[in-house]
Amino acid sequence: MVVLSEKKAFVPCLALKYENECLYYGSGTKLISQKADSQNCLLELSWGNSIHSISFNEDKTVVAVSGGKSVAVSCLKSSMKQESCSSLEDWVQTIKWSSDGSLFCLLAHNYAMSLFHNDLSVINVFVCEEKCLLYSGHIEGEDVSNMVLFAGTVFQEILIWSPTLQNSSATCRVLHRLKGHQGVIFSLAYCQKRQLICSTSDDRSIRTWKVDFSMCDSSFKWEDATIVPHLVLHGHSARVWRSLLLEDVIVSAGEDSFICLWSYEGELLDKWQSHDGASVRCIDYSEDTKLLYSSGDDGGVFAWRIEERKPFVSEKLGFPSNDAGHPSNVIILPSGELLVIDSNGIIFKKVQNKWTQILNDFKVENATLVKAGEKYFCLGKMVGDILFLFFR
Repeated sequence: MVVLSEKKAFVPCLALKYENECLYYGSGTKLISQKADSQNCLLELSWGNSIHSISFNEDKTVVAVSGGKSVAVSCLKSSMKQESCSSLEDWVQTIKWSSDGSLFCLLAHNYAMSLFHNDLSVINVFVCEEKCLLYSGHIEGEDVSNMVLFAGTVFQEILIWSPTLQNSSATCRVLHRLKGHQGVIFSLAYCQKRQLICSTSDDRSIRTWKVDFSMCDSSFKWEDATIVPHLVLHGHSARVWRSLLLEDVIVSAGEDSFICLWSYEGELLDKWQSHDGASVRCIDYSEDTKLLYSSGDDGGVFAWRIEERKPFVSEKLGFPSNDAGHPSNVIILPSGELLVIDSNGIIFKKVQNKWTQILNDFKVENATLVKAGEKYFCLGKMVGDILFLFFR
């Protein structure tokens, strides 16, 4: 992987979007735009909330951002001067422009509203029959008449509902309920071409769900569709924040600072650590540049050439046997060498395919390797002690 561009700030970048040969990202309360092949800032808009979502209207002339309980709209032709801002009664999960020019918002307590584009006043409110707290959402469709909403709940479920399909109580009925995750849902994506839903979760997994419209009277009639579990992908060691469904790969990014590439058959093709060990919050891809873009808690924005990826391979390493001890924790040193502590508290270092015992002390029994530098390594013990040891 090649890092092509980077911009450092002191606040997390929680939103990222590639559009019109430019990269737009939310750096704290600022929306920043720059050419994809340059680190020079083109435009900058500041407002009062951290930016979590970015959406462009149909002709790409107006951008909307959301964060907290607010949304703001700016015209790109007027140097991104803020035109209007509105405070709502609930947290905004995600936003999307409708083809009629209105702005559609999915809110944290599982209801939605459409807003006028000029002053962001409310046009209509749509309430799902199931009231619950959402951690994520996705809006699919170009206008209210064919929109479907994916809602990721704190109850480890994905609810799918439409603002136009209501029951007798004038609330919108749940069309599908997807279960499988063992944690809250952090992101949702949908690929119409593959008819595939992708979700990421607190349980460290990525799941895909196959949508079958073959039994529908008309194309893409969600109320008559069949949705079944497809893949469960495990490659992250912490919460998974985002996923992307590209032409030939699935991309995931997480709290462990790793970005993973998966085949649509579930094979882990490649993974790499990024953002100086910080969470990778957002990812987007450009068909124009053939680059994957990422932003994270370190304030950095990176570009990656994923078409140059190499197959992900594993290698089985031998380990010295001693008194029935077995490897219990491993860490990679900056030099690329391995440091391993076994179940007896003996620490080994692998240098040039040869294992060397560097410490055998009862004080480190049941300890865990936490971090290592060029000249030191750090151990954590169950009683709460932290031990720093230095290489000779």
